[in-house]
Amino acid sequence: DLLPSQVVHALDRIPAPARFLFRLLEPDLRAYLDRYEAEWQHIVPMLDGQDLQRLGLRRGPLFRTILDGLRSARLDGRLHTRGEEEALALQIALSEVGNG
Repeated sequence: DLLPSQVVHALDRIPAPARFLFRLLEPDLRAYLDRYEAEWQHIVPMLDGQDLQRLGLRRGPLFRTILDGLRSARLDGRLHTRGEEEALALQIALSEVGNG
């Protein structure tokens, strides 16, 4: 029982021909592959880099961390609105600044 974000994180790194082979060789993965190809791979955050800059954040590696976190949260059904994404983006930024 993997979360959608876990599946996407793994499958985003695998080329389409390899995913096709997984489909043939690992029938247990078919449902995950089907959902990934039909739905999950297309889910992206509502916010982009320009939005993060408007929130007062500086462009840099932090943006990738934030955007990846937003995508994971959307995939897992934890975010539904732009406001929720903005709040999580700022939370991630504060967390990263505190850890760095």
